[in-house]
Amino acid sequence: MIRSEGHGVRVHLEYEMDTSTVAVSKNTSARSVKRRMRTLDEKRQIVEEVLRADESVAVIARRHEVNANLLFSWKRQYEKGLLESKRAALVPVKLQRKASSAVRTLPSDECVEIDLGAGKCVRLRGKLAVATLDRLLTQLCAR
Repeated sequence: MIRSEGHGVRVHLEYEMDTSTVAVSKNTSARSVKRRMRTLDEKRQIVEEVLRADESVAVIARRHEVNANLLFSWKRQYEKGLLESKRAALVPVKLQRKASSAVRTLPSDECVEIDLGAGKCVRLRGKLAVATLDRLLTQLCAR
């Protein structure tokens, strides 16, 4: 119903309609929203996506629902190595044989038997220098 009252047009609706499509809760404060905690692996994957530079930081941040400034912070942490997982790191190790001044030998009453397969066998009896036995085994394994 429309009425004209000299000073302008006044519109009166007999029925009111809510056209909003978003549900509004009574408690809409920013503190009520639970923050998502990201694991180190998730942070590292998102930062590596930023480093590939296929898209802008803002686009990547929106896709992962994080603030772009937070992504820059994670990137600095990544560059300092702080986003590495706490697993034990593997380090290369080089083993060296310790030179022995005394010759070690096997007791004379023991027998060393080496099965070569195909019905062949080597038996060693008597005092054997461990170094000699080591060289023999190395040669046999190399064949």
